[in-house]
Parts: sequence; structure tokens; C-alpha cells
Amino acid sequence: MRRSPRPLFAGFVLFVLLTTACSTTTEPAAPNPVEDGEATATTSLAPLNNETTEQDAPAQETELDPVSIDELTDLAGQIVLIDRDERVVLTTPDGSSSQVLSTDGTSNAQPTWSNAGDRVAWSSVSSSGSSLSTALVDGTDQQHIDVASPAFYLSWSADDTWIGGLRPTSTGMEMFVANPTTQTDRQVSQAQPFYFDWASDDSIVAALGNQLLVDISASDAVSPLRRALEPPLGAFQAPALLPGGDVLAALIIDGNNTLSRLAGNQISEVATADGPMFLSASPNGRRVAVLVAARAGGRQQPESEIISFQFDAPIELELGRVTIIDLETGDVEVQPQERVVSMSWSPDSTTLAVLAFDGDGLRWNFRTPDGRTQGAKFSPSTRFVQRYLPFFDQYNSSATSWSPDSDAIVFSGSIGGESGIFVDVINDAAGPALIADGQIAFWSPN
Repeated sequence: MRRSPRPLFAGFVLFVLLTTACSTTTEPAAPNPVEDGEATATTSLAPLNNETTEQDAPAQETELDPVSIDELTDLAGQIVLIDRDERVVLTTPDGSSSQVLSTDGTSNAQPTWSNAGDRVAWSSVSSSGSSLSTALVDGTDQQHIDVASPAFYLSWSADDTWIGGLRPTSTGMEMFVANPTTQTDRQVSQAQPFYFDWASDDSIVAALGNQLLVDISASDAVSPLRRALEPPLGAFQAPALLPGGDVLAALIIDGNNTLSRLAGNQISEVATADGPMFLSASPNGRRVAVLVAARAGGRQQPESEIISFQFDAPIELELGRVTIIDLETGDVEVQPQERVVSMSWSPDSTTLAVLAFDGDGLRWNFRTPDGRTQGAKFSPSTRFVQRYLPFFDQYNSSATSWSPDSDAIVFSGSIGGESGIFVDVINDAAGPALIADGQIAFWSPN
């Protein structure tokens, strides 16, 4: 069956399903003006079939005891968060020491670490207008770039010279690049949707308007270069860049939605799927996790059969499952059937964190080299649901919930009547620790 190049995904299905899951949080329902450009997601990420076969028996869940804050003091890095007062706050992993970076009288969002981990960027709105702000982790050297409208999805270039971002315009959405040193910014291109990632040479690879895959130079952003690809883009959101410069994206090849590896304009077919793909490449570039979402309207298609992987014959991915593909050996790991809403790799590329529905809440399931373990069930914060979950594959390129030592994750939500920012150490028997008040949080890269 021939598919259209980029079908419309199910509108707001994810939001409807998650409304119940996050209904116990105390965050106001009104949208934050800083992030209005993100509020119109049209992507459904949750597979509609939650059947589990015998071989897919869930990981053994143990009774979790509350973690001692003392157990978090040895975790690496720092955590940046947006608190309930819309302030940008830095805190230690145990929550024992914190510092406010943002200025009074501003509403702030989108906290984003630089790659070196020495600066934080965020988006601000005040009575005087919108700005893109940055500061060193000690709060000094603050830079504020006036922008025409509130920015979202901020992402630092490889050498931290540039900050890329998106912002709404009167005609749609545009990408811009800003230079904190010169405190200037300029438009790159307009399109909707607009997904991008930075390459190691500070160039940008972007998927524009469901149609074009382009390369953009940050220093000369006026004229994006379209890749000379004959097949049109397929059903996927954000391209995934591998460390060597290759790009993973979906193309329509022979009528199939095909995960493809692009070396410049050279195409290698990796896998096909009868549904939209969401990609998460491991930091070392060796493996890619692929989620194939269910079709809109509740029509669950029969699952496809996994066939032997051959580099000259792409595998066929199963609907509603996460599949991990080793890009070097061709090995394939098919994960259990579950209602997945996001996934992300640990910094050391060994563990995949899969966030999935579990009854009336969400739960982290961790795919480690030694098997599968579970985190505690929680109700996610409204901001996490509305601003980040529908675009998790994009945010994986610029932000992480993982600690830099791959030992723990940070997340926002409610557990047992307590709401805020939680830290969960992966390989212990204790439950998550509430470390701070807040709506969203990300860990530093080092």
C-alpha cells in the first residue's frame, strides 16, 4: 500500500490520554506565554494497543523504599529547573544547594545547557518584551538578546558559539540563530513543522515543512542548501545526526516509509514501517531506537513480522513497539509491547530509558545490558506533557534527563501527593527523591 509522503498525525491524542495521568499536579492549566509556539502539537506518540504476550512479561517490580538524600550527593553534574514562580534555578542533584539565575519580573522557560556545561540559556518574557538570556553557572556574565517573539526549542551549536531556536511569527514558525557574544540574532528559514539538529562543524541539518531536508551554515544562514534526495521525506519528526556526520531520517522509497541513513546524498535503507517513526540515536552513534506509532483514529494495524537483518534488505519494524537496531552489526532487539510516550539513551550509550503508560500514570522502564528494570509510577507535570513529550525526539538533541555518569534521571511530576522535581537512581532499590519545587528540569552534560 502506498503511503502519502508525510501523513497528518492524530491531533491531541497524546494530550487527551495524559490529561488523566497528570490531573493530580498543581500546575496552572493556562499556557505559559513564553512557550505559546509549542502549544499546538499534532502528534500522537502513544500506541493504542497495550496487549502483552507471554514472552513480553513486564520487568519484575519490587517494593521501593524512599531514597535518602544522602545517597544523591555523589551524583555528577548539576540540574537546571523552572520553579513554580517561573524562575531559572540551578541545584545540586541532592537539592541541598541552589541558585537563581533569572532576573526578577520575568517569566522564564526552556532552560538549556551548553555543551561544555558552563552556561545555561533560557527564554524570557517581561513587561518590556521577549529575550533570549544566557549566564554562566555562577550567575555571572549574563547576556540578554532582545527577540521579536518568545523563543522555544533552544539548542547550542557544537562549540557553543551559536544558539539555535524556534519562534512563532505572524505567518507560521521560523528558526533563528543567535550569537551570545555579539548579542545578535538572525532568521534562518520559515517552515512548519521545523525540526533541526547541529552537526559537529556548527552546520545545521533541518527537516522543513514535511518536505525538505536541508543543510544550513550558522555563519551564512541566508541560503540553506537542499539535499539532492529524489525520495520525499517520510513519516517522522526530527532527524538524528550520528557523530560521524551521517543523518538518520525517514524517506518514502518504493512506497514504504523507510528509515534511511544518509551520508551526504548517499542513501542506505535500514528499516521500513507502516506508521510514523520516532528516532533516538545513542550518543556513540552505534545504535538507534525506533518507535513506530499507531495509526490515527484507533485503527490498530496487524503487527509486521521481524525478518532477518541484511544491510541490503531493510528490516520491517513492528507497529507500536520500540526496536533497537545496531547500526554496525545489524543486530535487532524488539522491545515489549507497551504504550510508549518517549525514550532516551544514557550518556554512556548502554541504557535506554523508555517512558510508558502504566494504568493512570507513567513509568520509566530501563533497558540495561543486564535486562530490564522499572522506576516508580508518577503523574507528569503539565508543562512536561504539553511542551516536551510530543517533541521528545527533538529535545533529545539538546537536553537530557540523565545524569552525566548515567546513574540517575531527573523528572517533574507527582508521586504520592508530593509534587516537584524528583531524582531516581537507576540501579538501587530505593524510590525517587523529591529534591526541589519545580515544573521541568534537565541535567547538565558534565
